[in-house]
Amino acid sequence: MNPLTYQLHTPEEFRYLSSLGHWIVGYILLGVFIISLLQTFGYLRQRPYLWPSFVVLAGLIFIPFNLLHHGVDQLPLVWKVIELDAQQRQHFVMFTLLFIAGVVELLLSLKKLKGKVLRFVWPAVLIVIGLMFLFHPQHGSVEALAYSVPYHRTLGTVLLLSGVLRTLDITWTKKYKILTFGWIVLLFVASILLVVYNEPKWVYEINSPSKQEVLQQH
Repeated sequence: MNPLTYQLHTPEEFRYLSSLGHWIVGYILLGVFIISLLQTFGYLRQRPYLWPSFVVLAGLIFIPFNLLHHGVDQLPLVWKVIELDAQQRQHFVMFTLLFIAGVVELLLSLKKLKGKVLRFVWPAVLIVIGLMFLFHPQHGSVEALAYSVPYHRTLGTVLLLSGVLRTLDITWTKKYKILTFGWIVLLFVASILLVVYNEPKWVYEINSPSKQEVLQQH
């Protein structure tokens, strides 16, 4: 990690905040899953704006919080950390993309935007975020990476497949109901993976043990 990062939080705080970020996104996707599933079964169809509104509201709260929770005077440092730390940069980009996709879906549901192409924004964002998780930068010891890297690759694969199925669902205009259930169920799996995630020991530590030290402990 870039040394500037430790001017913001201790390693313990970073582990908690990173886990918290996973939980928040997980609960957002869980909300999308619940509302989408109900709509698939015929409920709340007169309110197509519900889950996009949920995503947009979350973005309006947590994007400013992420940038400003240290205070306006610390914004330049926060932004510098986001720029220099690949992991923090990806986190910020992911949440921003999710927010943008929510805005597009909300405007489509309110008929403020039109065009079938725009309906592909949401699945495209799921695919992009999935790909980002597949190659998500990780910090920490070899032991920590042995847990976090496969976990994030599994999460990335699930999100990517959810986006692909949603793309096919839109393309074939719900001709195959299995596609509708498929992308929703995979979104549920991704949400659970996010909600139960906890950063492992030795993540964000300045002096995390080397590979040799980890091997000597076992």
